Amino acid sequence: MTINDLQAFVMVYDLRHISNAAVELHLSQSELSKRMRALENELNIKLLDTHNKRRLQITPAGETFYHHAHKMITDYETMMHDLAPNRPTTFAKLIIGAIPISGQYNIAKKIATFDTQHPDTEIKIIEDEGDQIVKRLLSGELQAAIIRDTQTTQLQPTEFQKQPLLADELKIILPRDHPLATQPVIRIQDLARQKIATLPPGSGVYEPINALFAQQGMTPQFFFESTHI
Repeated sequence: MTINDLQAFVMVYDLRHISNAAVELHLSQSELSKRMRALENELNIKLLDTHNKRRLQITPAGETFYHHAHKMITDYETMMHDLAPNRPTTFAKLIIGAIPISGQYNIAKKIATFDTQHPDTEIKIIEDEGDQIVKRLLSGELQAAIIRDTQTTQLQPTEFQKQPLLADELKIILPRDHPLATQPVIRIQDLARQKIATLPPGSGVYEPINALFAQQGMTPQFFFESTHI
């Protein structure tokens, strides 16, 4: 098995759906299914129960494998990050794609500092929605991208290196008089019938909300989507 196979399983685990995971990973459904069967054959154990066509189940062995796979991917990414300073860089022109967050996260200032410190490298920044940035990165049009972590799931760890810049929290914003506002803990089930306003697909916010609901076998009721926070 490869690191990419482990990442594919993690995606299937998170989405509980082969077809949806295949779309996220830019694979055909048949190719992803073949990878999952190969994993099970190599481990000689059943990881997925696919009898329910609408929502697959994770076996107890699959739960155990998920936690190990997740750790191995993290260790691999940490190793690649630690090795990065030893690699020679040859970019004379660096085209960076970025979701429109440079202002509020002070990233523009960091890029300006980098530009000053590396006068021999021509830098160009292109802002776009996250899904478009990922497509341009995969096509080789960009050398780097500043996106949300949830938008990196389709990037194979053997081809792209991730470097965390900042950490955000996903929060629910409610009116003070909302019935859920007084609860110390809000579960996904509590939001089953709530209408939700969110950033659109490709934003890196829409995706984790969908994933959280999918893990509970539910679909969020999005009634308003906008790129304007």
